[in-house]
Amino acid sequence: MGKLYWPHTSALTTRLRRLITAYQRSYKRQQMRQEAQLKTDRRRRRPREEVRALEAEREAIITERRQKWTRREEADFYRVVSTFGIVFDSVKQNFDWNQFRAFARLDKKSDESLEKYFNCFVAMCRRVCRMTSKPDDDLCDLATVIEPITEERASRTLYRIELLRKIREQVLNHPQLNERLKLCQPSLDLPEWWECGKHDRDLLVGAAKHGVSRTDYHILNDPDLSFLEAHRNFAQNRGSTHPNMPILLPPGSSYSDTPPIMPSSPVRDEKTGEQEEIKSVKVEEMDIKEEAKVKNEPVEPEEKPVKQENDSET
Repeated sequence: MGKLYWPHTSALTTRLRRLITAYQRSYKRQQMRQEAQLKTDRRRRRPREEVRALEAEREAIITERRQKWTRREEADFYRVVSTFGIVFDSVKQNFDWNQFRAFARLDKKSDESLEKYFNCFVAMCRRVCRMTSKPDDDLCDLATVIEPITEERASRTLYRIELLRKIREQVLNHPQLNERLKLCQPSLDLPEWWECGKHDRDLLVGAAKHGVSRTDYHILNDPDLSFLEAHRNFAQNRGSTHPNMPILLPPGSSYSDTPPIMPSSPVRDEKTGEQEEIKSVKVEEMDIKEEAKVKNEPVEPEEKPVKQENDSET
């Protein structure tokens, strides 16, 4: 068969060089394809990542703005918390801010933000009144700075918050409420049409529903309560015997906080009154003119006695 032929060293070297070159070309093409694919993926991912980053920044800005309280929001919060108090849901064991938010016009504030501000507000009132701190005072967010109010306002606000909360959570839910309301006694401060027990219960319901602000508007004119009807019936019955008695009207376009003026003396006719006023004015004008004439007249010099003149001639 002859000797086994083996390529020459130079041929093998050339062959190896070609294999390496081919491999490098193939590897470079594959690497270029991968880099191109990564570039396209990056281009696709960049908009999504940028949008997510922008959304996160916007949410952070909105959250920060919601946490900051303006002067108007602080004033509205104080106005409502000092007259309406807060509502606590005993079933869910948390605060119900829906009605409070509507009264205070704080629609942009979340429940969490309102609760944090309330805790800080109560802690501030307790500090102003020099009261002992409670564990809830430690929950106050240090970032929320509330300007202190006067000691009188702080004490009154804490008292009303506790009073309205007891009415909503304890008094109205008491099983023996009706029996205890029957023990209510009349008072000289109450009007004649006040029915003890019945109107006392409506007063509790109205205070829990509307608070203690403008009770003559909210509680008196509530159709679910019996105050307005009782007063109308009393006024109509009394009006037949006392026609001059004022009848209480519900607030409207002609509503006024001042009571109607009752005439204490007979009213004279407008025409005769006007005529008398005109006459008095004319008389006063004539008197003034006469005084002016008297002042403006020149004063004549005094005449010398005739006897002295005759003596001088002689």
